[in-house]
Amino acid sequence: MSKTHGRTLETTEIAGTKVPYIKDDATIRERFKNGWDEHGLFEKLRLVSNDAVNATFWDIGACVGVHSMFAAQHFENVIAFEPVGTNVASMTDNVAINGEFDTIDIRKEAVADREGAHTVEIRESGNAGHGRHSLSSDGNYEVLTTDTVTAHTGDKIAAMEGVPNVVKIDVEGAEGLVLDGMENLLQERGLRHVFIETHEPNPVQPSYEDFGYTLDEIYHLLLDAGFS
Repeated sequence: MSKTHGRTLETTEIAGTKVPYIKDDATIRERFKNGWDEHGLFEKLRLVSNDAVNATFWDIGACVGVHSMFAAQHFENVIAFEPVGTNVASMTDNVAINGEFDTIDIRKEAVADREGAHTVEIRESGNAGHGRHSLSSDGNYEVLTTDTVTAHTGDKIAAMEGVPNVVKIDVEGAEGLVLDGMENLLQERGLRHVFIETHEPNPVQPSYEDFGYTLDEIYHLLLDAGFS
């Protein structure tokens, strides 16, 4: 543990990789300390990082950047997409203080099925580290406030930035929208792995059903593109 500019830095180990972070509060510490109980995913990311030369990783729904900070040590390039301002600010500070992670390109934007302005619904808390926020859906859930953000499709981003080799998607129910917006990208041979957290129907936040998808449809967006 150390202090930089009055802020406490800690280091945790996830899947054999040391990940430093700013310990601003208990929620952020929990996200980094326990990897939000996704150690199996981190281990798979470490293994597939050697699947391509100069591999690029997209972290869609990056929150405070746990996956991005981890991936920066295994991939040549990392792009972190996060629409919630407090999460972006926390991640930006973390990257700035830990200067060796300047390969992370942080973008305050959403990835969706269409270009343009989208509404983001903030739930649970406006503080950094909370993760029930999502694009506006058809569901009726408690919302603290909303924000308007720019969204791009994965196809548009890939056309401008190049094809990623590995994509992680955790967008609180809007995963079908993300996949629909990368129809062409999913056909690219360079995209080798897609990791998705699907959000099941529940009483507190949107699921894929609130965005008009079934779990089978989400599977087939990948299977029909050649993924196993």
